[in-house]
Amino acid sequence: MNISYQTRELLSGLFKPKSKLPTWQWVEKNIILSRRITQNPGPVRTDIMPYIRGIMDAYDDSNVKTIVLCFAARSGKTESVFH
Repeated sequence: MNISYQTRELLSGLFKPKSKLPTWQWVEKNIILSRRITQNPGPVRTDIMPYIRGIMDAYDDSNVKTIVLCFAARSGKTESVFH
């Protein structure tokens, strides 16, 4: 392999478009919570808090300009604002 090929390969990886996953799927795939943050440590699972998924869907909706959260304590605010 020559240097120009390696450079081109490296740069093409840096400028690849972001994944088109919905926000909630990206969060489930990439965020792991510790026991310090939650009683259910491990990967974020929106199926145990389905109302969080709707908030995350709002991030993907270009018509939504403002998202306001009003939650009780320990009800998923951290998980809903990761992205």
